[in-house]
Amino acid sequence: MKRWIPVVAAFVLLFSVFIATAQPDLVVTAIDLTPPSPVAGDEVTITATVENVGTDPAGRQFSVRILIDDFPVTTPSIPRLGPGEARTVSATWTAEVGMHTITVVADQPFDRIQEGNERNNTLVATVSVPVSPDAAALLSSIKVAVARFDDRSSSGFVNVGAGVADELIDRLVNSGVRVLERSELEAVMQERELNPALTSDLATASRLLGAD
Repeated sequence: MKRWIPVVAAFVLLFSVFIATAQPDLVVTAIDLTPPSPVAGDEVTITATVENVGTDPAGRQFSVRILIDDFPVTTPSIPRLGPGEARTVSATWTAEVGMHTITVVADQPFDRIQEGNERNNTLVATVSVPVSPDAAALLSSIKVAVARFDDRSSSGFVNVGAGVADELIDRLVNSGVRVLERSELEAVMQERELNPALTSDLATASRLLGAD
């Protein structure tokens, strides 16, 4: 009888290892956009592919969370997913100008499926959305004056802050708008003896440089 004890113990150990490893494993394998290169104003369909790469089925319904810039857009459900099986879920989004992050997380927010690996459920994609061609054509004819002003006490200009000004300038330039720099404004104001503390003089200098 004693000779069977190691054999039984080994069988129980192997059976326990098998049970522990035979689990579903949900992975988001792809994020696709339609249209693939959207412009501002487009109605975009986001399609995510979820696959069970584990050895057991995900035998109950689970949710998939889709977020844009960390904001939840929708949470569709998948009823069941067998080993090696893949299904798609989708969401719609109206594209806005700028860089955006699309995040898809399987089995969230309810975490209903016990998986072999709980750390591979997320896939992230980024998309840069430009202005539409029609809007870019309209903006290309506009000239504006934008400058970064740091020394309020001596210059008389409003202190916008370098970070804010830089971001605004980048967006305007990328949209096809001509941006007048501070040096251009200062040169004109010194030449015409204009006062930068006066809005009317600042507007005059801007118009002399061709700003609308």
